[in-house]
Amino acid sequence: MIFDDVPGGSVVTSTISNFMDSSASDQGVGICINNSTDVVIDQNVISNTETGVLVNDSDATQIQHNTIQDISNNKWNTNTVGVDIQNSSNGTVVEDNKISGIKAKSWFMQAYGVRINKSDNTVLNNNSIEDIHDDGLLKDGYGVYINDSSDVTLNANDIKNNDKGS
Repeated sequence: MIFDDVPGGSVVTSTISNFMDSSASDQGVGICINNSTDVVIDQNVISNTETGVLVNDSDATQIQHNTIQDISNNKWNTNTVGVDIQNSSNGTVVEDNKISGIKAKSWFMQAYGVRINKSDNTVLNNNSIEDIHDDGLLKDGYGVYINDSSDVTLNANDIKNNDKGS
């Protein structure tokens, strides 16, 4: 499900499973929020995709009370991510989610429970992030990965049984 330019105050809820389309437009993403403000992703169950939730170029997104599990891929050019926050600032909150069973199976790709890239003012609060593994050559399964981001707050998260913690 791809949502572009979502109006503020929108809530996304659904059950998504077995979504592994490799086309360039959706890249096997359970829920994709792009170029939007003030969206709530709440109480979803997402499994068997390549990326659970992708938030791109969006502000004030809340990802809460979701179960994201059994996310994997076999592609040589695709990372596997539970929650992927890209180029998004100004109050993204990831809270009270269960993220587990994220696996990269190709040689040079990586697995991430939560990846925060070029996204400032992000809060991760009270999430369970576990069993994130890279079965390929690198063995890079990150519970939480933060890159080129500032003012990121991690509070009361349970991050365990990953190749690399955070």
